[in-house]
Amino acid sequence: MAVAIFGLMNRDHELKKLQGYTEVLQSLPEDSQAYESALSLIASHIAKIDRLETVGRRDPMRALSGMFFALVFGYITVWLMVRGGLWQVLAAVSMLLAFAGFAAIIQALQIVERDKKGKPIQGTLL
Repeated sequence: MAVAIFGLMNRDHELKKLQGYTEVLQSLPEDSQAYESALSLIASHIAKIDRLETVGRRDPMRALSGMFFALVFGYITVWLMVRGGLWQVLAAVSMLLAFAGFAAIIQALQIVERDKKGKPIQGTLL
């Protein structure tokens, strides 16, 4: 749910920026250099919005598995810390696994171009 809301907010933000650029474009004279640069900026934003909607995807299964890791190993970390003693050594390992879950969530929620198997194509952060 939060992923869908964030995606809509990102799209709305891009559309609002595009609307602001078109307002500036309308106030410029058509034969000026600023008009041409504003026009190319608008074209690049339209291309970005198109790529966000057609090519870019998130990885929901990786996000869910990351949430599972973060919640389970976060709970285990707290439980081991409360026990005290040498259990705190295992709590440190559990905490690292919980952080790995958070890292998986962050990577999975980024909109990137993906191949047919769902793996991100390097260098295509949209």
